[in-house]
Amino acid sequence: MRHFILATALALFATIPVAAQEDTLVQAQAVLRSAEQAGARNYATSLYDEAAYRLRFAQENWSSTKNDLREQARMRAIEGLWAARAALAKANWIGTNEAIRSLQSDVRRLGGTSDIALTDESASLALARGATSKDRIAFAQAALDQAKAAGGAQVAPDDLNTAQKNLDSARKVSKAGGTNDAADYLAYTSEMMSRRAYYLARANEASKQITPLQLRRTQLAQAESERLAAAERAQREEADRRNAELQRQLQEEQANRQMQQAQVQQLQAQIEESRRAAQAQIEADRAARAAAEKSLSETYGRYESALASGTQADVETLRRQVEDQQLSLRAIEDRERLNEQQMGAELEGLRNDLVTAQQKGSMDAQLLQQRQAELL
Repeated sequence: MRHFILATALALFATIPVAAQEDTLVQAQAVLRSAEQAGARNYATSLYDEAAYRLRFAQENWSSTKNDLREQARMRAIEGLWAARAALAKANWIGTNEAIRSLQSDVRRLGGTSDIALTDESASLALARGATSKDRIAFAQAALDQAKAAGGAQVAPDDLNTAQKNLDSARKVSKAGGTNDAADYLAYTSEMMSRRAYYLARANEASKQITPLQLRRTQLAQAESERLAAAERAQREEADRRNAELQRQLQEEQANRQMQQAQVQQLQAQIEESRRAAQAQIEADRAARAAAEKSLSETYGRYESALASGTQADVETLRRQVEDQQLSLRAIEDRERLNEQQMGAELEGLRNDLVTAQQKGSMDAQLLQQRQAELL
């Protein structure tokens, strides 16, 4: 009788056509690998473990010499396929939620606001199926009802229709009560179909929040970069103003022969210190640019790898890192251009002063020689 029930379940209720059953195990293993790449080991641990267990049993007994074991292997393969599909859908949903949380954190860090309320898995979907077939059918029906309430009929209508038919059939074969293998098989596959539809519906809802958040985060990051650049320009302008004032004081002191030579030397030391600081800044900017270019290249390489095989959360995190490093590199390049302009203006000023002094004869030979050395 048990053999008849198992065979009937396989013939009547398997969701994969009989002609394709030889490929069921291979297909299920491929889906499980995809789920693992999407982060199912962390985001959908219970479902991933259930699918892996069933597929191990199916693989070990697929070619068994015992008919019962072969039939059970095929049933476990189908159960494993749907469990892997549910794990993949859940991993994508939870991964999307994690990406949204990370984006919200960035938005708040950059001075924006974000109060998107994310939906987490209900406690009613915990894996507590009960001890009898009747309990397991009721649990699967609750998962089906929850999927419909979440909009699962819009994303996987055929799966939910099949799940309901399977549950109706499971009730018929379990009227005697207790535990029935065929009813348990139908209840489990129906539950996994329902879970997958539920997770797909939730993932669709969450995905709608990603693009606006990405745009908001990019806008805030750009504004923050521009604010920092403006503050740095103001600092440079103030430094230039102070340096110009020192130059003016030096020229006044040099024109006034009655000033003490110690004061002239002190002003010259201040100017020299200012020049050394400017040169140190140039060297630091050059090193920072080289480091930023290297870091950006490495991060972009990891980003391209994540696009091929990473999770959605990894892709989003690396995309933001690439974006931030591009903005940082642009700010460094702007500083280097300002350094070049500043040095050019200083050199031109020294040349003009030297020409004027030579024409007017206002400097003695020693001071003139010193200024020429400074220009070089």
